[in-house]
Amino acid sequence: MINSKEKGFSLIELIITLIITAILAQLGFISFNRFNRRTKALAARTALINIKKECEVNRDLDTKKNFTLVDLDSYSIETKNTNSCLGRSDNNLVVLKPEIPEDYPFYYYDFLNNEIGCEISENELNFTQEENRFEGNQNIIELDGWWGRNDRATVTLNGRNYVAYATDYWLGVRNDDLDGRQSHQIKWGDKFWKQISKRINNDELIDNEGNEIKASVSGNKIIINSKSQKPLDIKVVAYNHQGGNNTKPRFLIKKNIVPPKKECSNQFIF
Repeated sequence: MINSKEKGFSLIELIITLIITAILAQLGFISFNRFNRRTKALAARTALINIKKECEVNRDLDTKKNFTLVDLDSYSIETKNTNSCLGRSDNNLVVLKPEIPEDYPFYYYDFLNNEIGCEISENELNFTQEENRFEGNQNIIELDGWWGRNDRATVTLNGRNYVAYATDYWLGVRNDDLDGRQSHQIKWGDKFWKQISKRINNDELIDNEGNEIKASVSGNKIIINSKSQKPLDIKVVAYNHQGGNNTKPRFLIKKNIVPPKKECSNQFIF
């Protein structure tokens, strides 16, 4: 008589073996896929470094600012005139664009600024050309018409008051001319907003998350920023010695939240 224990694997044992095999195969596939992605990204990065070197040599030799095209796996090279060192027409960057943006970074070469880098998405790539890109909350208060003489206004920033004055005498304008003449609004902003901006910056304010609050002036606007993703508490109240709503300055307040710039993961950074 044959013992049942000698017949071989049971059904449960076979199922467990298949599950373990599938898990190991999946882990192996993930590891191989990760290695494959890194290899392709490294090849693209190396190609971009070589493009940079070739463009620099051609610039020093005062020859055509072109580079030698190469075929890349999972990447395409974007630039004007096929292989120009001067980059794409929209942003002046030589861009190595991945076929699958979710799996690979965007590499770029900025010939004019002699820089190479990496971004995680097309949107972040476009931000490289924005010199004044700001991350955090941005508050813009703009003069939107007025008038009355000897005006003053109070800007309240996170509970702290800042008072400034502007008069028609300072501006060299009659008190009924401001709405119709943009140049006078800019003069008003230059006098008025600079008083506020200087005091805010001198106080070295911080927001509720410990970020520095900074103010700057542009024409008839004051711009108040901090790196917090939460908006600042800002109010502006106008007052005029002559009285009446029509004689008070009028303001527009615009608040923006700009998310932090995304960066490439460590294996892709130059």
